Amino acid sequence: MRKFTVAVVLLIVLVGLPIGSWYYLQTGFNYRKEALEYLKPKGEITIEDQSLELKNYTTLIQLNEDHEELLKKVYDQYSSSNTFQLFSTIDPIENRSNWKELSESSLSSLKKSLVSQVM
Repeated sequence: MRKFTVAVVLLIVLVGLPIGSWYYLQTGFNYRKEALEYLKPKGEITIEDQSLELKNYTTLIQLNEDHEELLKKVYDQYSSSNTFQLFSTIDPIENRSNWKELSESSLSSLKKSLVSQVM
């Protein structure tokens, strides 16, 4: 009986644990590959307004006036990052360096560019 127990434990350690580890790591690897595929750039946005510097920045552009409170929460969470910027049609309440007001012409240009990317 003791030999059988030792053989089962040895089999679990030599075979079961490596198979379990491989399965766990493979599942995480596949998840990561799918996430990276989803995060690939979908295209480029061309804007006539030269005041919008988008390259090398993490940029959030608000296209409508809904969810003003959510926008402020997102800004408060990410504003300390040097590469974060927010363009909005809502005028910033305080003097915020990386929250910029978006003009109506820039907004319409952005919407046209995004619609052309989708189609």
